[in-house]
Amino acid sequence: MEISKSNLYKIFLVFLLLVTSLCYEIHVFKFYSIIQAIVSFILILIMFVYIRLENNVKEKNKIIRYTSVNEILIFLLLFLRLFNTMLGYIIFEFNTFTDIIRAIIMTLTTISLFCVIPRIIKKNENIEKIFKSTYILICLVLSFFSILIKINNGHFLLWRYVYVIRDASIYYDPNFCAMILGSGATLAMFHKYKNNFIKLIIIIIIFSAILFTGSRGTLLGLLAAILIYLIIYSKLSIGKKIIFLFFFGIVAYFGIGYLYSIDFFRTYQGSNDRFEMWSNVLTLSIKSPIFGYGYGATDEVLKTINFTYASTHNSFLDFLIIYGFPTFIIYIVFILNTLFKSLKNKNNRAYILTLIFMLINSNTILYSFGGVGLSSLMFTIILGLLCYSNNNYNEESLK
Repeated sequence: MEISKSNLYKIFLVFLLLVTSLCYEIHVFKFYSIIQAIVSFILILIMFVYIRLENNVKEKNKIIRYTSVNEILIFLLLFLRLFNTMLGYIIFEFNTFTDIIRAIIMTLTTISLFCVIPRIIKKNENIEKIFKSTYILICLVLSFFSILIKINNGHFLLWRYVYVIRDASIYYDPNFCAMILGSGATLAMFHKYKNNFIKLIIIIIIFSAILFTGSRGTLLGLLAAILIYLIIYSKLSIGKKIIFLFFFGIVAYFGIGYLYSIDFFRTYQGSNDRFEMWSNVLTLSIKSPIFGYGYGATDEVLKTINFTYASTHNSFLDFLIIYGFPTFIIYIVFILNTLFKSLKNKNNRAYILTLIFMLINSNTILYSFGGVGLSSLMFTIILGLLCYSNNNYNEESLK
């Protein structure tokens, strides 16, 4: 039986989300490099299948075309990431030849995630619905495991707390689970359900799971994103916005006070050494301001300042130290250009809120543009979807 092009894309996307959702599972994580290779292969395969199946020559020739500004910026980003990595390998020797190969592969996965998959999703409303529904379903499954681990005193079947008082999740790190759940919550807020009560239950379940992971950055980032979104984008009158902010402030005051009383924020642990590390990282960035140290060099660079982390726990600082100030500025301009145009054009509200949340959360966790972990994958696809919408692409001309 012949599979239609639409169904083939659905299979690819669902399989992609399912595989990447396992990347951080505590028992599977030891095979992360293998899964990373599988996901990269799937993404590159999707790109070539898309080019092969599309009959419209105009479509094939404009894979990276969105807006004139972003078209230039994305080409610059792809080129500079590769160039800076190769230069870092020659000059500093913090990264390896394998890192160069990985950087080349990530260039291809970035094109697939940012340019190809958003086109596949936006060309068919049913594919977009399957894409969002699958992601929300994954978040629900992760949430149920978190809740079961929490109510069962820190263990359930094969999983248990990684830390003494937190990490109610099946992932090896509570923050990775929480950041995936956070973006699932923002998508669920605007997802169409037959009954709004079902939507409310889903959101409550995901929010509960975020609390049980103990991730301070995700919870505060999610609340801040919702507040920012409502202030600048909602259709409420100024008077209603003031009333909302008043009640939001009251709820936030007592809610945060309660979380503080149960030691949720753990002010004595977690962030203290990060601030010192971030300060030192900025100093190191100034020593190689133009080209950075290259992809794959973060952990080796951090060792020079006596920190044994794989990353800075800050997406923007990681990008800065790897690729240097010029590439970092291009990256920030690219993101802000996408976000502000999306707000101006009143694009998909779920994607806008998700991007705002991810940008805020980027200050406490790592999102990699073009990366193959589930959170990085969603970050790149969301940016691509918003860029696609910003271009007001005439889909009828592609048929």
